[in-house]
Amino acid sequence: MWFGGGEAGKVVFIALAAFQPALINTWQGVSGIPRSYRELADVLTFGWFDFAWIIAIPGALPQISRACIRR
Repeated sequence: MWFGGGEAGKVVFIALAAFQPALINTWQGVSGIPRSYRELADVLTFGWFDFAWIIAIPGALPQISRACIRR
């Protein structure tokens, strides 16, 4: 009832309910990236965005998709 009974309230409620599992699985996926990939990013002098876009997101996708499949 915080967001009303309309469509916007339903969308906000679902987004809030899905946020925590997605965040936790993303965190676990990124922490599961092998140390050698992180060292490679250091050697190639990747910035934060490059590391996230090229290594972290693709490396975490299998773990993130598990959160979506469980639901």
